[in-house]
Amino acid sequence: MAALLLASAAFVYTADPLQVFRRSSGAPNMYEAVEYQIPGIARHYPYDAVVTGTSTSNNFTAAELERTLGWHAVNFSVAGSTIAEQHAVLQTALATGKARHVLWGIDPFAFKRDAHENEFPFYLYAGSGWRRAKYLWNLDAIQHGLRTMTLPAGRRTSLDQWSANNVWDRQYTYGRDAVVRAWAHRDAFESQELPPSPAAAGELVDRFMRSLIVAYPETDFRIVMLPPTVLYQKMLLDERREEFDRGVAAGRAVVERTGLLPNVRLYDFRDDPAITHNLDLFKDLVHFSGRVSSAIVEAVAADVRRTGVEEFDRATGRVIAAAAAYPAPGGG
Repeated sequence: MAALLLASAAFVYTADPLQVFRRSSGAPNMYEAVEYQIPGIARHYPYDAVVTGTSTSNNFTAAELERTLGWHAVNFSVAGSTIAEQHAVLQTALATGKARHVLWGIDPFAFKRDAHENEFPFYLYAGSGWRRAKYLWNLDAIQHGLRTMTLPAGRRTSLDQWSANNVWDRQYTYGRDAVVRAWAHRDAFESQELPPSPAAAGELVDRFMRSLIVAYPETDFRIVMLPPTVLYQKMLLDERREEFDRGVAAGRAVVERTGLLPNVRLYDFRDDPAITHNLDLFKDLVHFSGRVSSAIVEAVAADVRRTGVEEFDRATGRVIAAAAAYPAPGGG
């Protein structure tokens, strides 16, 4: 048994299928579980900017960021990720000294209580030392390494292919009909267990956002409040008011506790009617198309829709008024 364990560890260390210890000497094979690939890419590949967030941030493309902002960016957004997981991603990237810019997409879902926290591979994001030992005896790493060895170089997934696969923009149909269907089935939209008080939200922001921003004063952070449809806000206000209020409190905590830091610029698109009221730009109640992602990047580059605490509060008032006035499809 001891010999088998040592052999397994030696294989993982030598093959290093997730590039935890070193960049692949040949063609890499980056499979779709992004949270397992990010640490190796962050440590061993070139970039000067990082995107993070949930699935609402996946469509910020490297090409758009380079064209508009001049960044050589990589998108490390993880669908369904929490603010703690986004912190781990950014901490790993920033510790390399390569990331001079961060685009951080914020939606309330990142502040949810994570019932699956143990499923995120935090051990891959830890610094060198005993915490990485779990990787050496990881069955998935062994299987991935063996599969990679049997694949010709031309059939392995490159970094460019991996990045393209994480952009889901072209995988879906957008339009009012899709959004109205999502509205009709809104009961299936899982309720989010958000921080129960502004103080609790503030603690999360201090721990996972402010501390990181303060630790890297030379890095430029662009924090963006992302827009759902007006119908999503209407659903929350009419049927889940507590969840709406908690989501607003989390967003306000971000603005209040990071907005005055010298290396932060905050932007708020929650009340932009050109986006939120144009249901043709969405595939459901919250996920917008790459057209919106591009428009947001252009606005950030132009430094418009900047926000602070007072501006955030006024925008929240406009969100409430717009949602209340918007007619429910089908009368309900």
